Amino acid sequence: MKKIFLLLFAGTIFLAETSAQCFPDRHNSTWFDGWISCDEAESPNPERGMSHWIMYDFVYQYQLGQVHLWNSNDPKNLDRGVKQMIVDYSTDGENWTELGTYNMEMASGKTTYQGFDGPDFEGTEARYLLLTAKSNWGGDCVGFSEIRIQVEGVNDIDENELTETLRVTVFPNPFKTAFKAEVKTQKRENIAYRLIDIYGRQLRSGTVEQQGSTTYITVQVADLQPGVYFLIVQQGESLSRHAVVKAE
Repeated sequence: MKKIFLLLFAGTIFLAETSAQCFPDRHNSTWFDGWISCDEAESPNPERGMSHWIMYDFVYQYQLGQVHLWNSNDPKNLDRGVKQMIVDYSTDGENWTELGTYNMEMASGKTTYQGFDGPDFEGTEARYLLLTAKSNWGGDCVGFSEIRIQVEGVNDIDENELTETLRVTVFPNPFKTAFKAEVKTQKRENIAYRLIDIYGRQLRSGTVEQQGSTTYITVQVADLQPGVYFLIVQQGESLSRHAVVKAE
């Protein structure tokens, strides 16, 4: 059975096969290399209310396995690391199931820090992962450095096959107040789009009718903060995902 890992940083997802090296699990001691939350926000799971949280959207639904975690590893801010974390998962981003509440070890603050094993999903299928910090070690903010999830029994996904009938070009990129997506397709179906932030929170969404072989979608973003966002365009089973940048 092929084993791969989802490597989850601060809103960025990497899919990688298992590899071997001398010290694969070491983590640096930089505070800003990880997830940081200093203000509570309304959670996508109503049961969590206002809280410190981060949500990952894997785009596809996977069978998840063993979790490995690295707490915040900055020597001067070890107390900001998560102490207790609630783990929720979902297949649709609306209906959530709690996996459990877990204790997290305080990091060492050393460059040799290798993290610790967290919960095991044991093949549970999910597309969305929601991590809520219930408490920390006493600091004024809360965060962790990285999370890695083993994936087992996943059918290989050919992204070229999924996108062969859907071609998307975003311009301008970077942008300031708005951007357009040029969608080229031969299908005769409505086109859906979503704009999410690096935490997986949905900021814009909509559906447009196909306008022939080329359809244009305009997304207004004047009220958003400068930074990196992700545009997801979907038509039937075809999907295209693009990083977009709002300039200062």
